Amino acid sequence: MKASVVIPTYNKIGRLKLVVESLKYQTASTEDFEVVFVDDGSDDGTVRYLEKESFPFHCNVVVQNHMGRAHTRNTGVKNAKHDIIIFTDDDLILQRDFVKAHIEKHREREQIVHGTVYNLPRTKFFKDPIKGTFMDGLEIRDSVKKHLAEERILPAMLGTEEDFDRYIVKKSKIAALEDMIKTVLREYPGKMDWIAFVGGNVSVTKAVFEEVQGFDENFGLRWGCEDVELGYRMMKRGIPFCYCEEAANHHITHYRAGFSGEHALNTEYFYKKYHDSVILDFHKFISGEITKEEFIDTLHELNDAVELA
Repeated sequence: MKASVVIPTYNKIGRLKLVVESLKYQTASTEDFEVVFVDDGSDDGTVRYLEKESFPFHCNVVVQNHMGRAHTRNTGVKNAKHDIIIFTDDDLILQRDFVKAHIEKHREREQIVHGTVYNLPRTKFFKDPIKGTFMDGLEIRDSVKKHLAEERILPAMLGTEEDFDRYIVKKSKIAALEDMIKTVLREYPGKMDWIAFVGGNVSVTKAVFEEVQGFDENFGLRWGCEDVELGYRMMKRGIPFCYCEEAANHHITHYRAGFSGEHALNTEYFYKKYHDSVILDFHKFISGEITKEEFIDTLHELNDAVELA
């Protein structure tokens, strides 16, 4: 089995360059995977950069007007050649065994594989983490800027395992959502697996993806839920999810304007499709309104309801 790595991108050229660099050091054979970049209407030079870059693996650059994440990922799958689809994003640095680990799980007949997502928390201040330029509109003291300059990530830092461990792994932290996903998949399999279909690190067979008809493009340009909604449909069909710690990547964090409002609107659309109250609880967890323990209580309530029925 071979894999197509689908990467949607929109105006994140500084972060994308680091993703591309990490792809060059993958331990998987270049015969076993391709990369499909789908540019969603960027105006920051992303397409020009991708078309000029030299890749040691087969690469396909697809360009479209700004249509949103669901449409962009669907476009990527339509242009993919292989039986396994690995989704990641334009701001996630891949560990060397990322592609190989996903492929190996599918060769063991797994159909959906979630890999570990870590956060690089101090990169959130950077507009470009390579140049060390800061996000527009942030008020940062000069003394803090000097300290943050040490958090820049240069492509050369990804070149050896020792440097990768020093500059990426040791500065990464497990995210709250990732901690929740690990708990759900390992301790409550089949109950709420859909939250593990996170577009930044998940793979699925192309056959399963096409069976459930891909991402719902009605989510439009807003951020959030288009990935887990697809996971919800897969879980309802009884398709098992698998957790793979070795398929790890590292999120180059960043500020996101309007995050909460967009996620709330997409949650409303998601909920109206299925009228499942757990969807609303998931939004509360993502927004920090409830804790992991309170969200887990939802699982216990579901179990109690099933037993009473």
